[in-house]
Amino acid sequence: MKKGVLALSVLFLLTSCSLRPLPSQKIAFIDTGFKGTKVTSGECKISVDYSNCNNAFDSYTVYVQTGKNQLEPLSGYEWIDTPCNMVKNSIENTLKGLGCNVVLGAKYRLSFDLMKFQPVLINNRHFCEVEIGFYLYENGRQYSTVIDRKGDLKDIKSFASCMSRLVSYVDGDLAKWINKKIEPAKRQTPKKFKP
Repeated sequence: MKKGVLALSVLFLLTSCSLRPLPSQKIAFIDTGFKGTKVTSGECKISVDYSNCNNAFDSYTVYVQTGKNQLEPLSGYEWIDTPCNMVKNSIENTLKGLGCNVVLGAKYRLSFDLMKFQPVLINNRHFCEVEIGFYLYENGRQYSTVIDRKGDLKDIKSFASCMSRLVSYVDGDLAKWINKKIEPAKRQTPKKFKP
């Protein structure tokens, strides 16, 4: 009887292990940290958050666009963190690279809407795309811009490096935009005093 129970337990254990799907490969885009022209130090205090995060980008599932408005999960891959959080971290690193202090309750508030963050496989077109709407608030004023970048996708396995490259380009565009919007008058070279 004990041998029969042991044999059934081993058989159950072996079959349950063989029926379990393989774990997904955890993927993250590489955040290299942007290094650009610095804002005058001490003048840039800013908070960052997303205003809207599409459900597809607020999950660990990697989605692929297969039709005009159709996203499907990519089997075998998962993000290591949600795309919204990864993009937020990248934006914060970019702002820090510009010499900004990223703190809560700051004079400036940068909000973003992650609209597209996916590889695209439609017919014979294979590329990846990142589209983000940015909103900068300061003393009741609002400035906005949309940055959209697309990149070639060699094969579906290279989607993480493609997304990483695009996020780096978006960070560069964001840095240029921020430099134009944050206290441009204070960043001008002061005139020399003539006695």
